[in-house]
Formats: sequence, C-alpha cells, structure tokens
Amino acid sequence: DGTKKMSKSDASDNSRINLTDDAETIAQKIRKAKTDPDALPSEEKGLEGRPEAENLVGIYAGLNGQTKAQVLAQFGGAVEGPLAAYVA
Repeated sequence: DGTKKMSKSDASDNSRINLTDDAETIAQKIRKAKTDPDALPSEEKGLEGRPEAENLVGIYAGLNGQTKAQVLAQFGGAVEGPLAAYVA
C-alpha cells in the first residue's frame, strides 16, 4: 500500500528497510514494492493520487541528489519497471 509509512511494528519484514539489511535485501524489498501499472508522468502534478509512483520517484530522487522533476524528465512516459530497476 503506497499510502502507508514504513513501520517497524508491522508484522512483515518487507514493510521497511532495516539498518541491518544488506544491499541485496534492500534491492529485493524495493523490487517487491507495490507498483503503479500506469506510465510515469512527465511532470510532478501527474503524481497526484499515485502514491506508489510518487514514492518510487522520491526514493530515486533522494538517492541521486535530484529533484522529482529531474527524475520525471528522465523517466516520464515509462512504466515503473525501469525506474524500479535503477532504484534497486
């Protein structure tokens, strides 16, 4: 559920990234995250009402020192798969 925050109290270990997770475990958790079936928008306004897409774009932006607008300029129009692969 893209609207839920990560939670250490959730029963599923996949609901969060732990400080003790190794790189492969983190990548696996990101790949298993719920995705949005529609193509990514080319501008930030298009992320409204699409929490899964917004989360993935935000993670990628944060990891790469980019804005969401820059990420969408690069990946806009693509389905989330390619972006999820880059994030993972």
